[in-house]
Amino acid sequence: MKKGILETPSGKVKNYRAQAVQTDVLMRIIMAGLTGPLINVQPWNFMIVTERTILDSLSIKLPHAKMLHKAKAALIICGTPEKNELYSRDSWVMDYSAITRNILLACNAIGLGAVWVGAYPSKERIALVREILNIPKEVVPVNVIPIGVPGGTGQLREKFQKENIRWERW
Repeated sequence: MKKGILETPSGKVKNYRAQAVQTDVLMRIIMAGLTGPLINVQPWNFMIVTERTILDSLSIKLPHAKMLHKAKAALIICGTPEKNELYSRDSWVMDYSAITRNILLACNAIGLGAVWVGAYPSKERIALVREILNIPKEVVPVNVIPIGVPGGTGQLREKFQKENIRWERW
């Protein structure tokens, strides 16, 4: 495969440079995330964290989030799935997944590195993120996305398997 967007380092960046991520860039990344939701109930909330002590606390306490120690920002995608009964039962996880994927792609497209660190569905991780960020009980932190300028080159794992592709019929 030729080098291109699929081989950029932001596939799973765990090392970041000291360079800050600008506020307007973080806002544009969130806007890009919102191009993907399925239903317009809008139960989402976003937290932007750039304070070093908070990033470090999340890094230490949240499993699989050690890269937050060097990240210059994190987006926390939160939601209130109970805002709409039908939505909370059927679609909210798909919407948050679409938002997260679009955020990761937006970061990649502008040369930033990002990683999807899940909080939901782990009750322990949800409680931990709620406690650190003072998130109200009715709001569910779905994931934490460390963001920063990649430090070095990333290594993407090969996930493409030709035998998993079907044409026309199974």
